[in-house]
Amino acid sequence: MPHHVFSGKGIRPKGAPRDLRNAWIAVALIPVAFVVATVLGEFAVAALGYPSGGDKTTPAGIPAAVGIPATLLLVAPRVIAGIYGLRPRREGEPPGIWPAVIRFAVTAGFLLQTIASLIQSFIQQG
Repeated sequence: MPHHVFSGKGIRPKGAPRDLRNAWIAVALIPVAFVVATVLGEFAVAALGYPSGGDKTTPAGIPAAVGIPATLLLVAPRVIAGIYGLRPRREGEPPGIWPAVIRFAVTAGFLLQTIASLIQSFIQQG
């Protein structure tokens, strides 16, 4: 069989460059996931008949039923950024650490914000 000369067009990057690209795409999707999770969470609560900020008390199971899928949607790009960011680092590509660092910083920021809002709600109640 004759061998064809490979032109190089349409080459998909393999290994570290591909993983690094995927990590940066995942980092770029973090704010998108935040907006989508927030909108879908609010929509799901409203669809169940509990409007956001209303006087109607929401049963404890509703936020859990809505919050778990929304949280998974919110966390997915961060997990992907960490996985794909650390692979190139292990293969000797130092810039691979930055998507993982950004993922950690964003996660820490959300965690601190959540803790601060919980503390604030306890202070306001007491």
